[in-house]
Amino acid sequence: MRLPRPAIAGLAMTVMIDFGYCLVLNGGMDKFKVFSYEDRSGKDLIIKSVKRFTKSQKSKYIRQTLFLRNYGITRNNPVLKKIVGTRMWEMRSLGKDNLRIFCAEYRDGVVLLHVFIKKTQKTSSGDLLLAQRRLSELLD
Repeated sequence: MRLPRPAIAGLAMTVMIDFGYCLVLNGGMDKFKVFSYEDRSGKDLIIKSVKRFTKSQKSKYIRQTLFLRNYGITRNNPVLKKIVGTRMWEMRSLGKDNLRIFCAEYRDGVVLLHVFIKKTQKTSSGDLLLAQRRLSELLD
């Protein structure tokens, strides 16, 4: 199994998105590595999902990923919630677009397992099972 690819690399992050490249300068405060989940063939499934988002949704994804990069997974963050009975966390972004990111601590950083826009009040079991399956693949 290949290691996940860093979701953000260096002092600046370049995210390939539909409207070109978005460069976010971060001031070099990186404390945690953030990895994107890749399938067995090496496809980055997180960026593949993000490419379908609107510009505002992509912006939320970038902000949340930068937050994870700077602060990691911590109980002090009000938008991070531990998923009971698992090693996963849910990062919630409220507003018009309810962005959700399932992530987990992995090696010396954080791995993004699944990202989606939540449209109902309850998170679907399919989204949760997908993230759990991806995490178990990484840990095997």
